[in-house]
Amino acid sequence: MIDEPELAAGWTKADWEHYRLLSLALSLEAERGRIGDLLFERRCEQGFTRGQLARLTGMRAKDIKRIEKGRGDPPLSLLHGLFEVLGIAARYSAL
Repeated sequence: MIDEPELAAGWTKADWEHYRLLSLALSLEAERGRIGDLLFERRCEQGFTRGQLARLTGMRAKDIKRIEKGRGDPPLSLLHGLFEVLGIAARYSAL
């Protein structure tokens, strides 16, 4: 009998690690889109243009647009600033 499930499935430990990392990358990409949607919705609800939000956060309007579209890789400090201005409670958890 084989004790390790990865061997029973015909996958090596390296196969499982590759799968784990790929799954994590896909989850992060999906999360980025959800954050962008949330920012866009909250900005519109509060009646801010991207330019107004940019002035309030010290960012550029085109960078806010990229975040809303789920592109780019903004640092947490920029996201925190946007969340703060828009009144979004941020919760961080380990992946």
